[in-house]
Amino acid sequence: MNLSYLGDHVALDVVDDGAGFDTGQLPAPDPQSGGFGLAAMRARMRAVDGTLTVESAAGHGTTLAARLPFSPPLNSEPEAHR
Repeated sequence: MNLSYLGDHVALDVVDDGAGFDTGQLPAPDPQSGGFGLAAMRARMRAVDGTLTVESAAGHGTTLAARLPFSPPLNSEPEAHR
């Protein structure tokens, strides 16, 4: 797992060397059998103007790459504590 600040965005990359899967053969989300993981992650990323990329192949592991836009606060002065 790697978390990076890249100026105008924040990036999170998660890699595993597991069984992997065929990204073209994902089942549709189904309340009875589950399968909401990737669809829900993509929806959440779109909601905050981010992206989620999934690369995987059967027998070769999986890589998830999430990118979120980042804008530093206008006031960069630390808040005074009372």
